[in-house]
Amino acid sequence: MKTIKDLIGKEKSKSVLILCTGSTVKEKKKDIDAFIEKEKPILIGVNNLSGFWIPDYHIWTNNGRFRTFGKNINSKSTLLLGSNISLKVINNTIGARDYVVLERVDREGVPVDYRNGIIYGYHRTVGCVAITVSHLLGAKEINVVGMDGHTLNSYDDVKDGRKAHHFYNEKYTPYSPEIRIKKDEITSGVLQSLKDYGIDFNIITPTVFKKFYNGDKLYKNK
Repeated sequence: MKTIKDLIGKEKSKSVLILCTGSTVKEKKKDIDAFIEKEKPILIGVNNLSGFWIPDYHIWTNNGRFRTFGKNINSKSTLLLGSNISLKVINNTIGARDYVVLERVDREGVPVDYRNGIIYGYHRTVGCVAITVSHLLGAKEINVVGMDGHTLNSYDDVKDGRKAHHFYNEKYTPYSPEIRIKKDEITSGVLQSLKDYGIDFNIITPTVFKKFYNGDKLYKNK
């Protein structure tokens, strides 16, 4: 079984585009497609991409999401699974398919680091894990789409179905307004910890994480 140690530096000096699943990827899909066509980045997808793109690498760290949406993973993608995903769920979802194990120590208060094949830090979301993985792959440039945050759309709009949290069709009950705010505050702190560790990245679609937003990159040389 391969681990992240087998992928260190594999995409050295290449550009990476991380595909998260916020609703903005549907709104900006034409622009994202144009960016992909022009820049030819390595694609790293997280969670359910529902056929929108076939990523070069596809990362999952949540048992429930993998169990529900894992059947949508394209056979051409290199599959990376968090070590927390149970073998039973893996066997029931993908059978004997090969995958790369992401060994992680992921809890609040753990500083970002990589040692002896283990990813350390409080990443909070799989999108943040993907940023660290991109860094370990050796990416020279890391851009992110679809990392919207919980509060980009209002609680009432998401609750009543006028707006969506994810770009794909999913019955979704939003967290309370207070929890949504707290989750975004935590993720913002995680993103800052990745920057402090020395990982340079930009979120290039609309996001609540304004400090890390650079929408100009989506339209450069257009």
